[in-house]
Amino acid sequence: DAAVLAPALRAAAARFASALELRRTREQGRERGLIDQLTGLPNRLLFNDRLDTTIREAERTGECFATLLVDLDRFKSINDTLGHSVGDQVLMAVARRLRASVRASDTVARYAGDEFTMTLRHIIKRDDVLRIAEKVVQAMEVPLSLDDGSELQATVSVGISYFPDDAVDGE
Repeated sequence: DAAVLAPALRAAAARFASALELRRTREQGRERGLIDQLTGLPNRLLFNDRLDTTIREAERTGECFATLLVDLDRFKSINDTLGHSVGDQVLMAVARRLRASVRASDTVARYAGDEFTMTLRHIIKRDDVLRIAEKVVQAMEVPLSLDDGSELQATVSVGISYFPDDAVDGE
């Protein structure tokens, strides 16, 4: 029983710590602390809060939703060889393309570094999510125009998790 309880306790502790961090940020009046300054997207903290809210609503309503993790391939190489300013341009362009790939009711966030997350609500069929994931991959196939006039090809890897089939908590 202890082996079964340990992951649940870790998940609960992580949620509690995240909730405390979120409350502390809000109490300090730093709403901007919930937004990624580079991309303007929700950051990890706000995404986790929205995900927890979405899970609670889905448990109540029986709704299905999907969470996608979008990771830029070889981003460290872009930063190392072309510089951080080019890396920032790539992250901003990716953020715009991800936002354009989903509905206004969906959440797109910059989770960390070159990782983005998306929560797609009100899913009727898994094929709908797969189409959106394909749309994201295709959007990234279009070369990115950089400030100096050059172009850069970036690719992404996408992971998908369905609620409640694959997981019932944010962890």
